[in-house]
Amino acid sequence: MIPPPRPDLRVTPVGAGLAVDDPVTGGRARLGPESAAVWRALLDGHRHPATLIAAVPHLSPATLRDRLCQLDDALLLDGARFAAHRGLFARAEPLPAAADLPLRLDPALRHQCVRCGASCTGVHVGPVPDTTRAAVERLGLWRAVPGAQKPDDAFVRGQSPDGPWAMMRRVGEACFALAQDATCGLHAAEGPAAKPPICRQFPYTFTRGPDAVYVGLQMECARFEATLPAGAERPVERVEAELTALVAEGAEVFDLPDPVPLAAGLWISRAAYLGQAPRWAAALDADAPPDALRALAAEILAAAGDALPPDPWRATAYWPAADAPSPAAARAAFVAALDDLLERLSEAASLGGRALEAEATAAARRALHATADAPPLADPEARRLAQLPWRAAVREHGLIRQRDLAAGFGRLELSIALARGIAADRAPAPVPIRALNDGLRLASRVLRMAPVDALLRQHAFVLRAALLPALEAGPWLGVPA
Repeated sequence: MIPPPRPDLRVTPVGAGLAVDDPVTGGRARLGPESAAVWRALLDGHRHPATLIAAVPHLSPATLRDRLCQLDDALLLDGARFAAHRGLFARAEPLPAAADLPLRLDPALRHQCVRCGASCTGVHVGPVPDTTRAAVERLGLWRAVPGAQKPDDAFVRGQSPDGPWAMMRRVGEACFALAQDATCGLHAAEGPAAKPPICRQFPYTFTRGPDAVYVGLQMECARFEATLPAGAERPVERVEAELTALVAEGAEVFDLPDPVPLAAGLWISRAAYLGQAPRWAAALDADAPPDALRALAAEILAAAGDALPPDPWRATAYWPAADAPSPAAARAAFVAALDDLLERLSEAASLGGRALEAEATAAARRALHATADAPPLADPEARRLAQLPWRAAVREHGLIRQRDLAAGFGRLELSIALARGIAADRAPAPVPIRALNDGLRLASRVLRMAPVDALLRQHAFVLRAALLPALEAGPWLGVPA
């Protein structure tokens, strides 16, 4: 029998779908019309495939099974999967305050800005704190914004659930505080404390764990080939002290969750995940980090999946004319959807005069369709740079940030594949380090765009299946995030 929806869930109608709040996991699931129809049929007692198919005739058996598995993976059904995971959420440990934790920085990730100005271009910088707004007014920098009549005109403002926000306006493609010599006018006049925290933090990223704040790198610096050697000359203790001060002042810090999501419907405790740290470090230092990391991640996923009790109703044999999701078909659908989205984003950016966004999306689209294998990286520095995203993701536990371990792994592989494709399109073999650096920067920017991020979440099955083809998971839960 198919398990019923859990009775402790709080359900709210939203249009033709449902919003489901879970008091155990603390999460909220958005169910689209199809998932909501299955949900209501289960509540009416249709818990056998034959009766469920009759109760929801507009959905095929394959779609019904897909939606049921998604509900079960989200722990919304009162079945074996929820029973197996409930204790993990009950035993979840709170994290100490980030400011009370030591900082862990891999010396290989030290960075020193060389003031090229590229990272201040093509984005709206922010959020902007009161100290920065006051400095802009005090220094008169707002007058660099065409048409500005007062200091407030130098900022783009909006409202979020967390309150009002402000972003630095752009003049052309660049932040209005960027001077002609590619230096920050705020920094030059009043020091780094006058800049928005996100500028002081870039390109570092932080993840809070139970024992430390782990440091990674955002792969969007345009001059890694220069900034990393410059950073290597700085004492680790000095860099750590600066980053520790940033964290204490309220830098953006992500949390390593407890339990840790491995894939759709699969969790392990944070302590068990961190217990694998020595193996992650050993895999990272192997001669071929992606292959070693892939093998380790697949092993962790398989072990967690094998520990789950079997659920007969999830088997395709339990459903007439229902097949397991086809990774090849799902990948083809994903590539087609991403191609269409990149084309539309590129056209919109070109019409809107957003040159960097247009360049990035067009380059990513060409790389998506590249048929030749990526040329070799003969330059040792280029090879080291190609390994940097893996090193940063492992050291910061960044693979978990993108929804779950399997999806995060697939997303990083996609990012690096696009980066290599962009680099090969820009330079003949062997690929020089500057072309690879451009590829990493543009690919990272594209995958961080809100519409692209939503598409990646919608097609998370494709990203997960790249790591563990045996995974069973539908593309999405009802509606995109």
